[in-house]
Amino acid sequence: MSRLTDSAAPYVEDGSVPGLVAAVERGGEPEVVVLGGTGPGRPPLRRDTIFRIRIPEGRRLIHAPSR
Repeated sequence: MSRLTDSAAPYVEDGSVPGLVAAVERGGEPEVVVLGGTGPGRPPLRRDTIFRIRIPEGRRLIHAPSR
């Protein structure tokens, strides 16, 4: 498992979110992690799944650097 997967997986495993797609670039190479599904009993997410992005007001992305 990658560090990105290790950081993101607990949110899906504990039910905080039904699924997620996370992406970072390291050393010029993209890393994309896709976990979970679009909802309980729904199909699993894929890299090309279309979904809405919702970020509650006042919250930052996981481990997003502050500027």
